[in-house]
Amino acid sequence: MRSLSYEKAAWAVRAVLALALVWELLTLDPVGALSMAFFIALSFAYLLREEKLPNAFDALVALSALLNAFGFVFDLFDGPVLYDEAAHTLTIFALTLAFFYLFYRGAVPGGRALAMGTAVFTFGVTIGSLWEIAEWTTGQVFGITVVFGLSDAITDLIANSVGALIAALVALAIHGRERDA
Repeated sequence: MRSLSYEKAAWAVRAVLALALVWELLTLDPVGALSMAFFIALSFAYLLREEKLPNAFDALVALSALLNAFGFVFDLFDGPVLYDEAAHTLTIFALTLAFFYLFYRGAVPGGRALAMGTAVFTFGVTIGSLWEIAEWTTGQVFGITVVFGLSDAITDLIANSVGALIAALVALAIHGRERDA
């Protein structure tokens, strides 16, 4: 039953994302519309794999997509305190933990847990860095402000790294619990 509520939450978030996409199209905001389309695709990406993630992961990825979508639609990234940092941290946490689940869970011997944790963390930091490059590129290509100066970029990279670190620690805890079971 609990799994079903995560699934319903993920679908509700996807519905809100679809409404946000419609809003961006109606307001003739091509960058916002592309962003919404990207986040909708991201929220569905895990459903395409043969080995499904648990519904809690699906809901977590959809929630991070929603947080980012609201940031674009309501221009929240340069507004409320810590909104941008929360969006970066949650997004990288969700993507990094999903990476662990899809590629490492159950495949790492007990003595290699530290190597697995390092690989998971490194993946998250890499994704976060690429995300910042994409933000900067979007600003250059479309002439809009997505990165609000060097301080914003560095703060985002720190938030991305924190999300990756938390995901790596959770992955290590899951790995340890499953190894001991």
